[in-house]
Amino acid sequence: MAKFCTSCGAPVGDGLKFCAQCGKAVTATADSAGAVSAARPSRVIASAAPVAAKASNPTKTIIITLLAFFAVIAVVAAAGFVYVGYRVHKKVEEVKQGFSMGQLGAGNSRNASASKGERGECSLITQQEMGAVLGTPISKVVQRPGQCEYTPQGAYDGLTIKPEWTGGRVGMGFLTGLGQKLEQHQLRLGNLTPSMDAVPGLGDEAYIQFGMLYVRKNDVMVTIDTNSVISRDQEIAIARAIVPRM
Repeated sequence: MAKFCTSCGAPVGDGLKFCAQCGKAVTATADSAGAVSAARPSRVIASAAPVAAKASNPTKTIIITLLAFFAVIAVVAAAGFVYVGYRVHKKVEEVKQGFSMGQLGAGNSRNASASKGERGECSLITQQEMGAVLGTPISKVVQRPGQCEYTPQGAYDGLTIKPEWTGGRVGMGFLTGLGQKLEQHQLRLGNLTPSMDAVPGLGDEAYIQFGMLYVRKNDVMVTIDTNSVISRDQEIAIARAIVPRM
């Protein structure tokens, strides 16, 4: 049976007392030592396998974590797309409804114009009539889209008449509802002064709110914005002159 060096594991010929490879003395147990030495590489190789297995565990954990993260991102993105789609659909419906109401209002306006004739914003009260009500000449009258401005002589600001030939009932209903909400809010704050005062005997209904007078007759509504240049009584007198022509 061949002998092996107990130091380096190299083969040792029969009768040799020293290893030709490393020069170490050869003992009698060289055979068994060599066998042990020869077996060592297999033990080293075998022990490497669990290390590799252990090293693979963190990698697996990282992969699972990344997959879970991307799954959450996908769910959030899907929810976002659904919400955006809902908002877009709702906005489209609002625009469609607004367009339909606009078309209806335009039809009503054309019908009103056809039945009453073309009416300008300054047709409700003339320059001379306004001056007579206020007791002072009107130096300037300017007609703008949706309103007519009257400037008393010597005044920097004027008052404005804003007629709405259709939709007066809806507009006044919105105005009174808003006024009630403001009054409730002021009461909660301890302010007992009403924000909206009714003016009886003026058209079908009339209110003064924050210095502006709103009067409705049938479906026509007129807003008188005084810009604080005239008194409350003068504002009501202007409305009384306007109502018969509404």
